[in-house]
Amino acid sequence: EPKDGIYDINTCLRSFEPYLLANNKTEKPVLHVSLNPDPKDVLSDEQLSDMAQEYMQQMGYGDQPFIVYKHEDIERKHLHIVSLRVDENGKKIDDHFEHRRSMDACRELEQKYGLAPADKKQRQEGLPLKAVRYEEGDIKHQIANVIRPIAQSYYFQSLKEYGALLTIYNIGMEEVRGEAKGKPYQGLIYSALNDKGEKVGN
Repeated sequence: EPKDGIYDINTCLRSFEPYLLANNKTEKPVLHVSLNPDPKDVLSDEQLSDMAQEYMQQMGYGDQPFIVYKHEDIERKHLHIVSLRVDENGKKIDDHFEHRRSMDACRELEQKYGLAPADKKQRQEGLPLKAVRYEEGDIKHQIANVIRPIAQSYYFQSLKEYGALLTIYNIGMEEVRGEAKGKPYQGLIYSALNDKGEKVGN
């Protein structure tokens, strides 16, 4: 445990490694969901933490390692949860009817904590992000569907941290710098990775 009690994203992701190494069948081992209370709901950090733990318990991931990140913007506080779909033995966690169970779990939390009922849009925002699958095609669209919410929801201290998170969604990232017509430029190039972390397209 860090002396200052602050975990960086690389340390958090390393706690996932034994589970990922044990996995040998599940194609999409990473779970990422968000909990989006109504802007009118006033919740303490302790309540938000309790809600995240209760949600994961109800979804069958209570014994899994997971990272909870609170994001604050002008509209509302909301939580992002990253976990794994495989247990320490490499066995896939039951995800049958996951969408329906997620809706039911959110409704229970709304009732327990006296929250305003979420509308359809908010419930859709809670759906898990999908890792990029090169064989499914439309790579640019798949990559955009991951990096857009991640860029809006996380603060990264370095590109290394950003890249580390992207790899669990089968996305590689490369920083490019140069000069064109006398003007310097810099940017990021994204590419799809296979399950071995090898570049397969961009």
